[in-house]
Amino acid sequence: MPDKLRESDIRTLLREGRRSYGPWAVLYARRRGAKGEAAPGPRSRFTVFASGKFPNAVKRNRARRVVRETCRPLVAGLRAPWDLLFRIRPEVLEADFPERRRVLERLLREAGVMETEGDRDAARGGREARR
Repeated sequence: MPDKLRESDIRTLLREGRRSYGPWAVLYARRRGAKGEAAPGPRSRFTVFASGKFPNAVKRNRARRVVRETCRPLVAGLRAPWDLLFRIRPEVLEADFPERRRVLERLLREAGVMETEGDRDAARGGREARR
C-alpha cells in the first residue's frame, strides 16, 4: 500500500523531521519529495506510535485508534504531501475528543504543516482583512 509509512520513512522522519511538543504527544513532520527523493504521492501519510509507558496492550491500542481517528480529517485537509508521526503517551486517554483535536491542530500549526488563519489571509492577498 503506497500510503503507508515504511520503516525507512519513519527512521528518516525521526532523524530529519520538525518536532512539535504537546501535553501527551510529540509530532515529527517532514515534507515529502525532499532531497532528490522520488516524486511524492498526492496525499499526506501519518502514523501513530504509542510509547511503552502504556500499562497494557488494550489501552495502547485504544489510544492509537482514537488519535488516528482524530487525525484523519486534519491530515486529509493538508495541501502539501507530508509524512507525520505522532508519538503519544498514556495521558491521551484522559483527554476528550475536542481536547485531542485542539492539541493535534496546535502541533500541526507549530510544525508548519497546517496553515493558520493569518497564513490563509496572506495567501488570498488579505482580501478578508479588507472587507
